[in-house]
Amino acid sequence: MKCRRCLFLTSDTLKVGGKRTRSGAAGSTSCPAGPGPEPVPVPPPAMLRCASARSRPRPPAREHARRMRRRKKCGSFRRACAWTVVFGPVGLIKDIEILNCEYGKNTIKFLRLHREGKKNFIKEVEVCTHLRLTSAHEYLNGNNSFVIPTDTIKNIVLLLAKKNGISTIEQFAIDICKHFMTTFCQVAYVKTYIQEMPWQRQYQNGVPHIHSFIFVPNGIRFCEAEQCRNGPLVVFAGIKDLKLMKTTQSGFEGFYRNEHTTLPERKDRILCGELFCKWSYGECRDFDFDCIWAKVRECILEAFSGPPDCGEYSPSYQKTVNCIQMCVLSRVPQVQVIEVILNNTFYNVVDMKALGCTNDKEVLVPVETPYGSCACTLGRKKYLEAQSHMMKNETQS
Repeated sequence: MKCRRCLFLTSDTLKVGGKRTRSGAAGSTSCPAGPGPEPVPVPPPAMLRCASARSRPRPPAREHARRMRRRKKCGSFRRACAWTVVFGPVGLIKDIEILNCEYGKNTIKFLRLHREGKKNFIKEVEVCTHLRLTSAHEYLNGNNSFVIPTDTIKNIVLLLAKKNGISTIEQFAIDICKHFMTTFCQVAYVKTYIQEMPWQRQYQNGVPHIHSFIFVPNGIRFCEAEQCRNGPLVVFAGIKDLKLMKTTQSGFEGFYRNEHTTLPERKDRILCGELFCKWSYGECRDFDFDCIWAKVRECILEAFSGPPDCGEYSPSYQKTVNCIQMCVLSRVPQVQVIEVILNNTFYNVVDMKALGCTNDKEVLVPVETPYGSCACTLGRKKYLEAQSHMMKNETQS
């Protein structure tokens, strides 16, 4: 049962995955505030109700003060209009199973400066690291004995950057995952996301400057690394916020039409979009991540644009996405799976007839919202079959 005064869940109240969860000692079924009045019948499960002090009659002053002291003692004091979850009878929730519970620190931003003589090197990154523990006591019972504070996670990330440096963001993500797996036995899963700010060294008359850099927004490089205990360390990499445009050699014709279609067919249009691309290396290996990332980016630009002297016609955004993926998979054997999302931006020709001028697709206005989007994920069959076989073996074991 549940004490209506402090929302204390007794061992007779909640079962998760067919097992009882207890907040107190073994065999304890009483509220830490002591015996109280019989609980009132509870509403249906998972109902949210407003526990407003103004929504019910106020008790006498002494009784009200006594209740407030007990609520504070139980750690369940609620301000007016705080939302509380009301659980139903045991039979309705005994089959609940925790599918995922994780936590971590997001947006850990810092600049790592490395000096080699007079020459300086920089990496400005943003790190997000999440953990899943071997138990869920912190969620079920409020037991934090296994919980690594998120402030500790932040400090570890900064310390690893100081000790190991950041040769590539992929290697730094690997270092973070390995540290948490080898240091904390209560960690069952770790995932790290890192993105790098696009700083580039400045050049003056073709000579690289030793300590001056320029911010070049030509796409944000990012990576992910994740590992389960006793499982392989998997690395992903990608590029996002890459804006691309070609002013011709693109059209959209022959699409399905009905009474709701107003879009005209276009044989020649501007193709513009913001691209997100993410690929998987599979299990972690000793790759040259900088070289591979640069090669994938080169494939993206080439497949989007075509030959420099004539370009290549694109009949749709979807076909452009497929060309990008096929180009990467054919030229970069380390890439096992690749996902591409292309958000398009339309440009409408400005009608200047009222101004006594003819506009031959020379002045156009961007239509940023609403915008279309297309996405596709491709993978090598051998890799996907191996992954499927591995998952079956894990399920059987």
